[in-house]
Parts: sequence; C-alpha cells; structure tokens
Amino acid sequence: MTFRDWFRPPRHVLTIFLSVAVVSAGALGWLSWLLVEQDRALEVQRRQARLEQAADMLGRTYSVRGRVVEGERRGRTLGFPTANLDPDNEVLPGVGVYAGEVRFLDPGNPALGQRLPAVINVGTRPTFHDSKQVMAEAHLIDFDGDLYGRRVELSFRFHLRPERRFSDIEALKQQISADVADGRRRLEVP
Repeated sequence: MTFRDWFRPPRHVLTIFLSVAVVSAGALGWLSWLLVEQDRALEVQRRQARLEQAADMLGRTYSVRGRVVEGERRGRTLGFPTANLDPDNEVLPGVGVYAGEVRFLDPGNPALGQRLPAVINVGTRPTFHDSKQVMAEAHLIDFDGDLYGRRVELSFRFHLRPERRFSDIEALKQQISADVADGRRRLEVP
C-alpha cells in the first residue's frame, strides 16, 4: 500500500493547511497532484453512484441496445477486438470505461439471450481522434468471433475509470489490459 492509497484527507483540511503554512515548491507540486488524484477518485465514485441509482430506478442495470457495426478494426490490431455499437435511439452513459456484459438479441452464435462479460468504452477515443463523436465499443472478455450485424444490449454495471488520451500505443495497450483485469475481477469472471 502506498502513501496515496491511505492518505485521503478531506479537501477542507488541505485548504486550511495551504492557507496557513508556507509550502515549498516541491510540496506544493505534491499537494496539487494529491488534489487531482482525489478529484479523479471522487468522479469514479460519482459515476458509480449514478449507475447504482439508475439500476435502482429501473429495477435492472442500465443498458443500451443497438447493432454491431464495422469500425476501424483498431482494437483487433491492439489485441483487444471490440464490437462497435450503433445504438438505437438510446442515451449512452457518461464518457468512461465500464465493466458490464453484452446480451445477444437475435439468433446466431453466440445464441439469442446469451450474456458475455465485457469491458466497454464510451467516448471519443482521444488517443486516435480529435472528434467529438461519442461511441460505445465493447471488448468481450475471452471471446473471439464475428459479431457484425448482430443486435446486442450493452449493460453497464461498474464504472472503471474516465476516458483519457494516452501518449503512445503501448501505454494504451497496458491500460486496456489493466481494464480487462479489473473488469474480470469486478464481474467475477474466472
């Protein structure tokens, strides 16, 4: 366990500390980093709370339906193929990375009604694009097959992290690998 894992003082404590103490430039940089980390952690908690509230109101996990369409096939080249969703008139959840599942709504392989665990990205894919178009794409854990044209339902159970731009492809691949491991753990996939 690192210092930042257990040291999460309330924001007002840091404000008081900064207003009465003379802080060196190094310490100020560290405190600035700590505030950013706290903000990120709070945002993840807020998004997760929204998913839980939506599930409570709906009586089920929040989900969207649509057809799997062809994308740029970039996920496959990265080692994490994705099913790109063309949503029916549905509202996507906030931009971010989620753990959930894909349910198949039409006959085929996988079978009608079958559910598979997935890590889902909702966003603009900022590492590759400067676009404002928000898309949903799901990497089905432990699945490799052709899903083009299939009708599916994406269910969003856990918010894993915000979407962000990566400096290079290797950093993105490492993060996706970590996201899949986190999704596998949260969804209790062996």
